[in-house]
Amino acid sequence: MKFNKFRERLYKRVTESRWTMLYIIIAALQMIIAIGLEAAIFSLNSKITNQIEIAKNITDNHPELQVALANPDYDYEKYLQQFQSITHSNIWFMVFQAFVFLLSLIGLSSQNTIEIIVIGIINILLLLFALIQVFQSTKWINRINEQLDKDRTVSPALANLPDNLPKTVIKVEVVLVLVLLVFAIASVYLGYRLYRQFGWNIYKKIGANIQMQIFIMLLKLMFLLLMSFQILNLVFLFQNKNIKDSDTSNASTIIFQIVMVSVIVPMVVIAWWGVRRENILAMFVFALIALTTIVYFIYVLARFIISRDENILTLLDILGIALCIASMSVAYMAVRNFDGGLKDLFDKSNVTQNQGLDLGGLESGQPNRKPNNVIID
Repeated sequence: MKFNKFRERLYKRVTESRWTMLYIIIAALQMIIAIGLEAAIFSLNSKITNQIEIAKNITDNHPELQVALANPDYDYEKYLQQFQSITHSNIWFMVFQAFVFLLSLIGLSSQNTIEIIVIGIINILLLLFALIQVFQSTKWINRINEQLDKDRTVSPALANLPDNLPKTVIKVEVVLVLVLLVFAIASVYLGYRLYRQFGWNIYKKIGANIQMQIFIMLLKLMFLLLMSFQILNLVFLFQNKNIKDSDTSNASTIIFQIVMVSVIVPMVVIAWWGVRRENILAMFVFALIALTTIVYFIYVLARFIISRDENILTLLDILGIALCIASMSVAYMAVRNFDGGLKDLFDKSNVTQNQGLDLGGLESGQPNRKPNNVIID
């Protein structure tokens, strides 16, 4: 029943104007094209990973012949783990693209101006991710090819090393950058058109609900972004556990990382429940966990990521820190407005939504208003 109501409301929102229809069409095209290109990149990187593994096996069989490393901080085992990490980030990118499309549907369905604006910002960040991919692939492919060329000159026993890694993946990544640039521009422009259509007056009249809307939007981002970083970093640590490295092979580090992954969902749930029920204790617990996350992210950034040239993890780490700080700041502003009627607004909103009203009290900030009574500035 609820799904049917959501479907009817979504259809009404999507077909409301040419801008809403164009917005969702562009969002769907972005998801399909970007995921398709990233899947091709993932496939090419997987083939590169296989070539590196072959080189590793050959040189492992002739350790006495292996020339001094072209890059003293890396050997084929570490190169292999580097590209395995890259393929994991490729998967993350595809999942995040699907998440952005889901946010677009939700934002359009609820006519949430804040969510539409944030989606435009996310698309710019995805463009930055694609640019980092190009830089990262170019750097690692050049380093590995240099190592292969150097090793082939040592002995006939190493002459059967794989050919130099192809740079086809870089060309596909450049195409992805151009595609995301077009979609980012379209997202920002269409987001502006929807802002004009929905009207900022919906949020001007809500008072504390502005902070609530921003906070819940940040929680959605925190869930996927922090979970993505924590899982990718955990995989990175497991990949390096066999390398003689006192940091990444430390069992306590891996255990603590697992704990950090497990607290993300409770942290988001506690924060969501706390802001809805105006529970200061829940918000304090959220702030404490978020502060712990910030400290740990800074530790991970300084101890592991930068020294390993992990560009994608560096970006996710910095974004995670910024997101936690922003969430704590907005949570503080929301807490200051507790006991200002926001809890009653939620309760009345649930009643009006069950009665089948259009936007409902939560989205308008006016629980008792009649449908279609919004004045657009």
